[in-house]
Amino acid sequence: VSASDNQLPNQPGLPVEFKLTGAPYIPSSDINSYLDFRDYLGILALNGSPTPDLTYQLAYSAHYISQDFQPDNVGELLYQGVASTAFHSDLDNTLEGDLTYKWRNHTLGAGFYLGEYGVEADDNSLVFKVDSNDDQTAPYTPVRVINNVNKINLLSGIYLQDTWQITE
Repeated sequence: VSASDNQLPNQPGLPVEFKLTGAPYIPSSDINSYLDFRDYLGILALNGSPTPDLTYQLAYSAHYISQDFQPDNVGELLYQGVASTAFHSDLDNTLEGDLTYKWRNHTLGAGFYLGEYGVEADDNSLVFKVDSNDDQTAPYTPVRVINNVNKINLLSGIYLQDTWQITE
């Protein structure tokens, strides 16, 4: 498990670059934006050898990772011209199994893999309208741009193998 909450450092003394209708002056040293990370990983495995010639393994893993950016909307708009709230996460669940059997000069193996991979992106930005020269235009109120993705992919596979050893 890993988690961190990060207050983003500011650079004092920057000039205001954009106009925001009705916004008070905020010094660049007082912008209050933060970025948080979370990372969780768990693995459970069972393996054994019921006989000298037979081995197996069954394993499950889950992994979740996320990052969450929360801007100071007024401060970011005044100094950057954009304030983006962004949440991105990945969730993976996997199951795999392997079986190996030694028979004479052969080692026979078989296995499978199942994986579910989920991705989420929730982005919500406030931006200013600009002209063809990328200069800010009135009225000095931002518009909202939303980009959201939520996708799940499933993967699977199997294998069979025969390793043949001619001599010891």
